[in-house]
Amino acid sequence: RSSDLLRTLNIGWCTDLSDEGIGSLDQCATLTDLNVQRTQASDSAMMRLCDLTHLTRLSAAGCAITNEGFAKLSSLSNLKELNIDSCGAVTDILASSAEWIQMMSNSQPLPPVFSSLESLHVSFTKFEDGGAKKLKLFHNLKHLWFDSCRIGNDSLPSLATLTHLETLDLSDTLVTSAGFQTLKPLNGLQTLSLFCTPVSKDALGIIRDFKSLTSLNLDSREITDYELSHVANLVNLKELDMFGSLIS
Repeated sequence: RSSDLLRTLNIGWCTDLSDEGIGSLDQCATLTDLNVQRTQASDSAMMRLCDLTHLTRLSAAGCAITNEGFAKLSSLSNLKELNIDSCGAVTDILASSAEWIQMMSNSQPLPPVFSSLESLHVSFTKFEDGGAKKLKLFHNLKHLWFDSCRIGNDSLPSLATLTHLETLDLSDTLVTSAGFQTLKPLNGLQTLSLFCTPVSKDALGIIRDFKSLTSLNLDSREITDYELSHVANLVNLKELDMFGSLIS
């Protein structure tokens, strides 16, 4: 059967695809890369896809999937990239708060996906500080996108423990300069976006020490020629966006 050989399948934007059709992919046991974005996939489809234990990449962006559906994916021990961008009902990708508290209090083993996930897109979801704090358990995360999520300073100490991070997108979040100070340990960052955040020029005192940065988006109305001197220390910088700044 062809399904015994299939490794990559892109059925994104096939808007007539139902849960039943997507769920039948659980027969494609060799799949490693699956894109079901903007289909009719919901929680029931996720419950069946969790049998695809070889998956390394899954995009379910823009689907009507809730926390419960994504929590089922915790058994995917090889998953390295998960894209749930624009899944508007999602506030968390782990167990419910009650299940989480019980798991931690009983010292149960953490789901295997914690050790494998490297890239997580949660932009344009309803992620808040509670869900973001749990991400500290994903020790190998390298790329994390929070664009337009309602996270603020409370989650930053947890994110600061993710010292393997290379990409961090905090665009249009509630993070401020006061909270940004806690991200000092993330000196391996290569891409940082603070577009449309309350982060002010004060954060540049921290950013100047991120020597690995190759891409920086500030979009700050407070940056003048004086603050620009901090950016000059970023010797590896290749992309810089300071739209609307006060430089001369």
